[in-house]
Amino acid sequence: MKSNFGKVMFMIFFSIIISMGIQTKEVFSYSEDKNYKEDIVLKNLTEEEKLEDFNYLTNIFLENYPYFNSAEKKTSFIWKENIDLFKKAIKNTNSNTEFYDVLNKILNTLQNIHTNIISPDYIKHLTNNYNNSSFKVWKNILNNQSVVKKNEQWQQLLKSKSDNSYETIPVSFYYVEGKYLAYDLGDIPCNVFGVNKGDELLEVNGIKIDNYVKGLIDKSILKYDYIRKKNYIDYLTFKESDKFTLKLKIKSINKVKELNIESGFYKENKYQLSGTNFKENVYTEKINSDIAYMAIQSFDYSRVEKDNKIIRSFLEEVKNYKNLIIDIRGNGGGSDSYWIENIVKPLILEPIKFEYKCIYKNGDYIKPFIEDRLGIKAQWLKNKNYKYIDKNLKEIFNNLEDDFYNYNDFKIEINPEKNNINFKGKIYLLVNEEVYSSAENFSVFCKSNNFATLVGTTTGGDGIGMDPALVSLPNSGLVIRFPLELGIAPDNTINEETHTFPNIYIEEKEENFIKKLDWEKNKNEDTLSKYDNTLNVLINICK
Repeated sequence: MKSNFGKVMFMIFFSIIISMGIQTKEVFSYSEDKNYKEDIVLKNLTEEEKLEDFNYLTNIFLENYPYFNSAEKKTSFIWKENIDLFKKAIKNTNSNTEFYDVLNKILNTLQNIHTNIISPDYIKHLTNNYNNSSFKVWKNILNNQSVVKKNEQWQQLLKSKSDNSYETIPVSFYYVEGKYLAYDLGDIPCNVFGVNKGDELLEVNGIKIDNYVKGLIDKSILKYDYIRKKNYIDYLTFKESDKFTLKLKIKSINKVKELNIESGFYKENKYQLSGTNFKENVYTEKINSDIAYMAIQSFDYSRVEKDNKIIRSFLEEVKNYKNLIIDIRGNGGGSDSYWIENIVKPLILEPIKFEYKCIYKNGDYIKPFIEDRLGIKAQWLKNKNYKYIDKNLKEIFNNLEDDFYNYNDFKIEINPEKNNINFKGKIYLLVNEEVYSSAENFSVFCKSNNFATLVGTTTGGDGIGMDPALVSLPNSGLVIRFPLELGIAPDNTINEETHTFPNIYIEEKEENFIKKLDWEKNKNEDTLSKYDNTLNVLINICK
């Protein structure tokens, strides 16, 4: 998995930024009053203010962030060794939007789905979710008037960037069986620009495609192909103002050609290769008299009660079926309470336990979040010197940096509903690389407890643990989130590093690639695709 190429490409990127245009020893801890400045107006940030924001965040990360080593294992890029380079890039930004973009890229190099700027247009939704919870620390940050008002101004500032029209080349590439295959970017067919659907991308600007992808750590979350042992991006576009030389293998004649394409402003539509996008969050279908299908696209906390009636009604209808397929491909998570209340409780016949562990650094900033969520003082957590520590956990601690100190055992018992469905058939869970967060945690639960058989490709990871911590930057008011802990799965692996490998591995096929995306592009109503290879193979297994 290791390569220096990603580091080289990233250094080149930041050198370009720098050509355009001191850490302290203070202990940073969360405080309702300390995190914010009084003003509610987003000014044109000065160089000093931008650096103050970055230094504030960096010090919190150095003392509290759990995934530096995990990111290094994935890309070989050492974040902590590049802080001075980051500062130079920050100093060379000439506007608030440039600062936002560069900070976003810096955070992206950590390669964690929960480490990012919370988009200003999502802040209100997140605030509403937390206002309906009992978690004081999160609510205090999100409801602070400086944060609220500045993010409203950020939303207006970034509004022009939220359209799905970008400066890009007019073709996209999907990762299929280890290859990057061409398809339309939007409504304009890619063959208008000299690229045919299904052509294989071999090189970009003279760089072999796998190496080119490794250099995108500041722009995309790289995934890992456990079959072919390499990093990849499931959907590749080129959102830059530039000319690109692409080397392509032409599918129809099996010959290689080079093509120069210049970027322009084009509308983008990403089509669903693995699974299907449905209009409603919950889609159900009776495939035949033995196989029931239910797709859930999000476990959003706000939908727990709303979707309960839909799910419950369908489960009642199919309770005598032999097979139930639950499809969470593309589900980025939300809340564990969604899958516990709406799926597990109605379906289990006996109480079921779910046990996992979380390891924390000894930083002061995260302690109030831990206390708020767990309801105990941080000093009451067990630590790595605990006399009766599990030997597997002890070994994990031995391979971590010294500042990983505390841990907590989570033992959750889920009891069946009094009027449970009494379903006795087989349950299958469809997963892919876009399953994250609480959807990932559901995958871990299903596999470790044999609640369901996992089918598909390896999941996205980072599902074990509590809600990410929030940091409000003192000058810009931007809110950053980051994981509090290392989540340790029941099999004693770090979930963010290994993710969850399915019981039955099935991936989409090159032979169905164009048919599947054409079907997605032209469909007029919600229905299952006959070109969904993973689902089709599973249906045959069920027969």
